[in-house]
Amino acid sequence: KKLNLHFLVDEYSVDSRDFFAGNITAPDSFTRTRFSTYASQLSYQHLFNDNFKIDTGFDFSHQTPWQRTAINSGAADTLQEKVSVDSYKFDIKGTYSRDSGNYLVLGNSFQFQDYTHHKSSFIGDIPIFANYSLYAEAVYKTPWVNILGGLRFDWYSEYKANISPRLALTKKLGDFHYKILYSQAFHAPTGGNYQLNAEYNQTNSINKTVDQLVPEKTYSYEIEMGYQFQRNLGLTANFFYNQIDNFFVYTADKNLDDFYVNSDRLSTWGAEATL
Repeated sequence: KKLNLHFLVDEYSVDSRDFFAGNITAPDSFTRTRFSTYASQLSYQHLFNDNFKIDTGFDFSHQTPWQRTAINSGAADTLQEKVSVDSYKFDIKGTYSRDSGNYLVLGNSFQFQDYTHHKSSFIGDIPIFANYSLYAEAVYKTPWVNILGGLRFDWYSEYKANISPRLALTKKLGDFHYKILYSQAFHAPTGGNYQLNAEYNQTNSINKTVDQLVPEKTYSYEIEMGYQFQRNLGLTANFFYNQIDNFFVYTADKNLDDFYVNSDRLSTWGAEATL
């Protein structure tokens, strides 16, 4: 009925005698890299009437996205590296809609991720990454414009508060249409980013210290206009500007010890037209 349960198992492994980059090993020695995912999702929807409904959900996944083992003939297998993460998410939202196409969505979610890194060179614990989100979205239609507005508030245990708004003005008027779009987005670092920088500070040989990453933030602007001259002939013009602040960069020092840094700013702008 209105209760849904999904379960996913994905197992993938690959054997390599050069570990993707190095020298070829003897035929009976190789590196086995394994990726596995076990995921489940439970959701339930309750309809109060034709206009109002409540959706609830719980997601869980256990992933081993990077596990490599040295296989040696005549010797015991050696675990070189293993990363695992358990992710939990609880979500509930309410939706109110009208026959006219106007609607309002209010929701919130709580999620946390527990990372484990099994590697002899890393000493310490990776914190549990917790996040609470509160979000709203609404559409209001008029004869001249359809207005879509959204606002999302996130509180991260490691990175504190972030607010991400978005706004869209769209409409099709006869053979003419237009879109005016603005949005912000937010990308928090993961436990893998955190672990690599912490490990680098412990093990690098040049006594260098790198900071932990701060979140990326993106800003997007877009304007589009189009006209349908005939059934098989139309013209569309689009102008856009995208900006990313503090974007993540993977790099290494002179000894090829690797870590992550935040770069300053990356932006892209342009225009395109299609006939």
